[in-house]
Amino acid sequence: MSKIFLACLFLTIATQGFAQEYQQEIQQAQQPIEQVIPAPTAPVPVQENTITPPPQYEAQKYAVLQTLDKVTARTATVTIPINKPTAVGPLFVEVKACQKTPPTEQPESAAFLQIWEAKPKAATMDSESKPQSQWVFSGWMFASSPALSAMNHPIYDVWVKDCVNEIVSSKQK
Repeated sequence: MSKIFLACLFLTIATQGFAQEYQQEIQQAQQPIEQVIPAPTAPVPVQENTITPPPQYEAQKYAVLQTLDKVTARTATVTIPINKPTAVGPLFVEVKACQKTPPTEQPESAAFLQIWEAKPKAATMDSESKPQSQWVFSGWMFASSPALSAMNHPIYDVWVKDCVNEIVSSKQK
């Protein structure tokens, strides 16, 4: 019986201490905010022109693209001129625009690509009709973030590496 009495006495003392702490917290919460948290003595300085302007892009004549065949694991770098459809394996790529930031800005290249696939003749038609094509991608791709706007194809990947004004061959490097 004495163990039960001691346990009850302990619980009573513990809850009284908790109740006193709780009452103190309630009293502090009811005080005006200025008494609990003092106001800053000096105003926070406002920084002028903290918003950085968007980068200025310069139009380029060629887009440098990287391609990947997921089946054979072969990669290729292709340089495609603006507004000239080019065959890259079974895919056809047309670069509508390719822009690059100047050297004074953070490096970035962006290209507007339209990519479609020509289906094989035997799989899509009889002997009298033309081969069918299917859109694979149409939109902007960014060199720094290829996954931001990625082409969704089961076999091929295409992404932008750079935009240039002239073709540099591997012999000139």
